[in-house]
Amino acid sequence: MTVANAKQVMFAIVDGDERMPSVIAEEQGFVGYTNLSDEVKLAVDFALSDPSNLPVIEKILAGNDRPVMSLVGKVMKAVNRKGDPVVIKKLLTEGILG
Repeated sequence: MTVANAKQVMFAIVDGDERMPSVIAEEQGFVGYTNLSDEVKLAVDFALSDPSNLPVIEKILAGNDRPVMSLVGKVMKAVNRKGDPVVIKKLLTEGILG
């Protein structure tokens, strides 16, 4: 389970869900997930090859690393928030900067 997924489980509990955290996580599909799944890798590869992301990639190559978070958001959306944003950012940065 990723930090982002754990936060979602915690929010459910704070909002009044009285089930065990493991039950909530399993229902949300967070159990048995690995950070470097093929789904995450494919989403990162797609984000890096998508022509609409070229302006963001150019900004990163120019030395501004803040725009990478917009790509992280796109990858997180593509994997239905099941990825670890820290790992995704690292994969994206490595893919862009080599």
